[in-house]
Amino acid sequence: MDIGTLTPKEVRELFNNKKRFVEMWAKHHKIIKSYRYLITFTIDPKKYENQEIPYDGIEEYIIKQFTSRKALKISKAYISKEGDGVEKHIHWHVNVESTKSLTKDRFNYYIKKYGNIDFSPTKSQNLESGINYISKDTLPRQIV
Repeated sequence: MDIGTLTPKEVRELFNNKKRFVEMWAKHHKIIKSYRYLITFTIDPKKYENQEIPYDGIEEYIIKQFTSRKALKISKAYISKEGDGVEKHIHWHVNVESTKSLTKDRFNYYIKKYGNIDFSPTKSQNLESGINYISKDTLPRQIV
């Protein structure tokens, strides 16, 4: 059903169902909703007892999760590596904008193999606030 072809009666009925009306209006005007997330990837040291932690390999794996998985519909993503490995554990912040709603379970393999994830949808209307947060210690770089 195209909103441009509705009769006045159909428009009134549709307007009474506000959620459906908004969905139809957005589709008609090609407005795409954006979802924003701040994801922190940490390493569980117990998984690397008696062996060196492959930080570069882990970072490469994280970046691939956003650059090679087209189904996630990532429009922009920024990454920043935090910590020094001595006083503060090394971890990565990724600030993501997607046209698809994401869930933490998309990253279960990372959790199983490397460590943990803190997955938070952001309420901001733009990526700048998330970029400001992840740039505390290092300059974030765009990966998508």
